[in-house]
Amino acid sequence: MPSEPATPQFQVYTATQACLSITLYFQLVEFRDSAFVWAGVEGKEVLSNLATAIPALHGGAPAATTMISNDKKAAG
Repeated sequence: MPSEPATPQFQVYTATQACLSITLYFQLVEFRDSAFVWAGVEGKEVLSNLATAIPALHGGAPAATTMISNDKKAAG
């Protein structure tokens, strides 16, 4: 039974921006109900920090937290 091709449920956006003597890289992956944002500089393309946020109920402030951190000050 042949199947229909699946329609992607996400969009990927990328950008670069020169800032002084470095180039900043950005990527946004937009899903139906969420998004993943990455920013970095050349030579440091390793994912070292990951945060998440969810909208609050009843119009309050969203909740956010860092899930993975490579910041030695935050770990100590």
